[in-house]
Amino acid sequence: MAAGTISPLPVPARWGVVAADPLPVFASVFQGFMELHRELSAEKDRTLDLTRGLMERRQEVAELQSYVRLLEEKLAEASARRPDVEGWR
Repeated sequence: MAAGTISPLPVPARWGVVAADPLPVFASVFQGFMELHRELSAEKDRTLDLTRGLMERRQEVAELQSYVRLLEEKLAEASARRPDVEGWR
């Protein structure tokens, strides 16, 4: 073998691949991995966006619940100060 050349790796027969030059096979596999990587990255971004949106909604709900409790307390105080009136309702 000449200096600077790479000998082809042995490919198991069960792979069904007969290639004197493994570079095209490796390139194809690498392309597949890169496509999977892009899909995984996109899915991760979608998951982060959905999680961020969910956290924002939960924060809004917590703020609204706090506001409702505040209004209920004010209503209870106002009801306690109001004199009872006959026939009111």
